Amino acid sequence: MGVSRLAVVVCVLLFIGACAPEETEGVDPSVPGPNAEWVRRTVQTFTLERMFAEQDADVLVANAGDDARDVLVDAWILVEDGEEWRVETDPGEWSPDLSEGLGGPGPLITQVYDGLYHFMRTNTVTWCGSEVSGIDFVSAYPGRDGESFETLEEYEEDIAEYVDCGSGRADGS
Repeated sequence: MGVSRLAVVVCVLLFIGACAPEETEGVDPSVPGPNAEWVRRTVQTFTLERMFAEQDADVLVANAGDDARDVLVDAWILVEDGEEWRVETDPGEWSPDLSEGLGGPGPLITQVYDGLYHFMRTNTVTWCGSEVSGIDFVSAYPGRDGESFETLEEYEEDIAEYVDCGSGRADGS
């Protein structure tokens, strides 16, 4: 290998190394940190859980449509326990067959996001005073940018407070 070719290979390797994510001691890179997408999905699932607790499940499903219901059932987010529905808010308990791309055995994660969106768009939050669409309620969460807290646990606590009609601190205090 010539000197110029070796220099190119070294430059490419240095560039790849500089672009690789840094490992931080004590941080598990497989656990996602808070980001806007994670926050929106969490607010949606917590809100959906409360919708099912407060309202008639048949009406909620009819409003959102069978396709949205079927995707969330296939993803194990919407679970029928006997004659009642419950919402699984922990993504770790969702179907392991969720697929990031084509060809997986379960629904695509984008279909799950669409299903959650349809439930929020077509149903309302009725328990926090005046009735508001689910999508407006989710969009009004103060920490929606994913930069207000450092941990998922802090966000989950704040989101739960928000969904329970608290103001949602989203400022870390």
